Amino acid sequence: MNYKEIRKDSTYVDLTSSDERKSMGLQLSLVHTENDKGSQVTVFYYESGIDVFDKLLNEIPFYEYGLSLHLLSCENAFLFKLYSDNKKFVVSEFAIWRDSILNFQKIQNINAKFITVNRFVNILTQGTGLIGSSIKVLGGESLSRLINIKTESDRAFFYHLKYKTDQENIKEIKIYKRDRFNSENSFFIEKNYCNNINEISDTRCFIATACYGSDDCKELYEFRKFRDEVLLKSKFGKSLVQFYYFTSPTLINKMGSSTKDFIKLKVLDKFYNYLVNRK
Repeated sequence: MNYKEIRKDSTYVDLTSSDERKSMGLQLSLVHTENDKGSQVTVFYYESGIDVFDKLLNEIPFYEYGLSLHLLSCENAFLFKLYSDNKKFVVSEFAIWRDSILNFQKIQNINAKFITVNRFVNILTQGTGLIGSSIKVLGGESLSRLINIKTESDRAFFYHLKYKTDQENIKEIKIYKRDRFNSENSFFIEKNYCNNINEISDTRCFIATACYGSDDCKELYEFRKFRDEVLLKSKFGKSLVQFYYFTSPTLINKMGSSTKDFIKLKVLDKFYNYLVNRK
């Protein structure tokens, strides 16, 4: 059944429905945490715009509860998750159907608060610094607010993610990230928050981009063309693309310059020559 028949006219994915979860389609890409100075930190920070999150947090920054914001891009939907890193469960989640997405506004050079790396990780891994103030989460459990959280101000990119509701109202979700992150995660919104899945396929080629040092060269053009015209035309090919998007960010963080050079010369250059010469 077509996902539009499942969702009917709703803007929001009913995440309690197994049918609607399946109708979200293949997971194309995700972002959760990133390595920064030897510690895992949340990349995107949630500010406002998701009612279920706002009611839960009660105007307290989400990171003060030891939460991280996870974003997932699927074929037919865009998903937001508040995740408890120390208790390993999803505190709350929210999703909209992809064709409800309008556009986003990116605002640069604004100061924002960020958690300091070592203090944040120590609290999450050691379970220290908890007080009685807590919020109720799924399954009737509670999550305590952390104390002595250390923050620092830094320049940020703010994203206003706009979407249209089934009542034709325009709403927006506000998130932000530190502007010094330069991995593939940094471009997640630009590459994934769009109305049509075909718009996504024009840009991403994670490992090849890292190896060639550019996302705009003749080699990447051919790789994307092969992906769009061959791989995405079959179920098996889509699964390969999904696996590639899922594993690439982790692999890139572990690749040194010599590894990138080896992959470029021994794999990517040869594959590019094959694609060009087969025509």
